[in-house]
Amino acid sequence: MNQKRWFRIVILLIFLVMSGYTLWNHFYHDQVSVTGIPKIGDPAPDFELYNLENQKIKLSGYSGKVVVLNFWGHWCEPCQQEMPTFEKVWNKFKDKGLVIIGVHLGQEAVTVKHFVDQYGITFPIVYDTSDLQTAHAYGIDPIPDTYIIKPDGTIADFRIGGPIDPDWLASTIQNNLP
Repeated sequence: MNQKRWFRIVILLIFLVMSGYTLWNHFYHDQVSVTGIPKIGDPAPDFELYNLENQKIKLSGYSGKVVVLNFWGHWCEPCQQEMPTFEKVWNKFKDKGLVIIGVHLGQEAVTVKHFVDQYGITFPIVYDTSDLQTAHAYGIDPIPDTYIIKPDGTIADFRIGGPIDPDWLASTIQNNLP
């Protein structure tokens, strides 16, 4: 009888610890993440990341263009679903002042290159591997997240989660082209 009681106490303690962690993660962690999200009209945080050809890409180097930043991962199903939409929009607007930059989180170029080849992606892809500093600057959690940046370098709009709505993406780009 005494052994059953101890077992119940241990189970109750495990339940309380797990519940406490869940509540902390939901309320505290999410609050910390959300406070770091740049808002519409804010300057877009600049970054320097490497592309698949091992060249540095700097966001501020695209001043005067509309930039779509898509934060994604090759393991993410909604990310996979929205890649054809980004490719289609890229082909439609790339000669009109649009740049799409896919920011892959957490993997080296070899893994990302295989995904890019498989999906036929032709827009620039960079990877944020070292400490996810760029993802943290944009408050990315979860992925995919997409930011539209105006030619003046401020944030026009953004979407958290995915897959992306193709109509929203096309109209937001069209409304911000130079």
